[in-house]
Amino acid sequence: MRYIFSSLFLFLAISATGQTVAISGFIEDSLSRERLPGASIQIGKAAVLTNNYGFFTLRLSQTSSKIIRIQHIGYQPKVQPIAFAKDTILIIRLATQARQLEAVTVQGDFLNRTVEPGKYRLPLQLLRQAPALMGEADILKFIQTLPGVQGGTEGTAGIHVRGGSPD
Repeated sequence: MRYIFSSLFLFLAISATGQTVAISGFIEDSLSRERLPGASIQIGKAAVLTNNYGFFTLRLSQTSSKIIRIQHIGYQPKVQPIAFAKDTILIIRLATQARQLEAVTVQGDFLNRTVEPGKYRLPLQLLRQAPALMGEADILKFIQTLPGVQGGTEGTAGIHVRGGSPD
């Protein structure tokens, strides 16, 4: 009786492992044949990204979708049917997708301003946006939000400015 149960368990274990297949492969550039890391591969609800070498592996049941979708930034998405009955290794090549962007013009008034080292002008509009305590904006708390400024120790109102002494 013991042998019947153990052989039945072994038979079920072997048949359960045969229901999944591994789809593996590489995603490459169609022109240079360079492997593409970070490409997205989707079969049904299962999805994975390629590693740094452009390699991927998906474990699927044999009854899952037979359509593979591959996407990568700068490349045309690819959707194609696949047939798998056993473990399969694929090499999929993606074509580049060229996009013409409009011209960008950068404008500014930086050259029209005078820069005074160690001096910061605090616009009144910015101070009005700061959180208020008892109806008044706390200037010291607002200054602590600036880069390079930290609050003093517990129980003091001092501030520490990077490169200076505590004030």
